Amino acid sequence: THLRALNVGAIVRGMPNPIQAGAVEVQVPDAPAYARFDPVRLQGALTALLINARQAQGPTEPIRVRIESSQVAAGDPDLAAGDYVKITVADRGPGMEPDVLIRAQEPFFTTRPGAEGLGLAQARGFARSRGGALRLGSTPGVGSTAAIWLPRVPTDEALAEQTDTPAKAG
Repeated sequence: THLRALNVGAIVRGMPNPIQAGAVEVQVPDAPAYARFDPVRLQGALTALLINARQAQGPTEPIRVRIESSQVAAGDPDLAAGDYVKITVADRGPGMEPDVLIRAQEPFFTTRPGAEGLGLAQARGFARSRGGALRLGSTPGVGSTAAIWLPRVPTDEALAEQTDTPAKAG
């Protein structure tokens, strides 16, 4: 399939809220940030992260989603040097201890009874399939963050793709 460069903020803002309890606050940059991805797969990965955050935090406080442009320097163990779009989901749940954080992206790993343990693995698989990464951060007693990093497409290149006809893009 041919993937087009899409405005990450517009796709995320256009998603239906996948969690019934509590609000989701979305912060997007003033300027569009483009990446090349399948919007259905991004929505699936983001839904998994939002569900995890809601389960960790409970229904009372909003979950925060922030989209921003970020740069990665040479020598990063997970990502090639360059420009990225970072989508961060932050909760104020109990956080994870370091031994849990290390294993959290493993398929089927979970600390919750009845959970499948596939949400973070799904988000990680999506990010990696696009040349990005999933990065987790957590402080016990404070909360956790999960960030999907996707290679950024320059705005002029993205806009040029938007004007191509499907026959040309084929």
